[in-house]
Amino acid sequence: MASTETNSSRPWADGPFELISIASLGYKCQPGEKVAPYHSMAAEMITVHNCLLRGINSVYLQCVNVERSPESIPAFIKYAKAWGHILHEHHTTEEKWFFPEIEAITGEKGIMDVNVEQHHAFDDGLKQYNAHLENAETGKETYDGAKLKSVIDSFMPVLRQHLQDEIFTLKTFEKYKDKTDWAKWTKETASKAIKATQTADGMVSVS
Repeated sequence: MASTETNSSRPWADGPFELISIASLGYKCQPGEKVAPYHSMAAEMITVHNCLLRGINSVYLQCVNVERSPESIPAFIKYAKAWGHILHEHHTTEEKWFFPEIEAITGEKGIMDVNVEQHHAFDDGLKQYNAHLENAETGKETYDGAKLKSVIDSFMPVLRQHLQDEIFTLKTFEKYKDKTDWAKWTKETASKAIKATQTADGMVSVS
C-alpha cells in the first residue's frame, strides 16, 4: 500500500510504502495509551515491521540519487544489503523461535502457516535485490539505481501486504488472552532468541 503523499512533501522515510499504525489493533494512538498484554506481540511486531518499511523506503528514495555521488555508492550498497540481511534474519527468527511456541501455547496447529507461506511469496524478488547488490559490490556488474528500484517495485507490494497481514493474525491473540502472559512471553522469547543467535561480534545470525 503506497503512501498518497508525495515524497517531496514529507522528507522522512514513511513512503512510498505505507507504515503500519497501532490503530490497526483498535487503539487510538494517544500518548500514554497502554496496549493490552495479549496484543504485546502484535504491537512489538508493528514496531519491527515499521523499521523494515522505513529501511526499504530509504533505499527506494535514494537508490537512483546516490548515482550522482559515485564515491557514496559503496556505502549505500552496504546499507541496502544490511536491510536485506535484517529482513531475512527477522523471518527466520519468527519461523524458528516465535511461531512454533505460538502454536504450542494456543493449541492451534498451523495458526501461523499462512504468514509463513507469505514469506516465500517475495523470495524471487529478494534474491534479485540481493544479487544485484552483491554483484555491484564485487564488480561483476555496474550498480544501477533504476534497476534496483524496479526490483523493489516487483516485490514490495507483496511484502508490504504480508507485514500488515501478520499483524492481523497476531491481533486474534485476544481469543487466547488466558493462555499465557503474552507481554512476558514476548519479552522472554525475544531475549531467548537473541541470546541463542548472537555471534561473537554482537551481531545476530540464525541462518
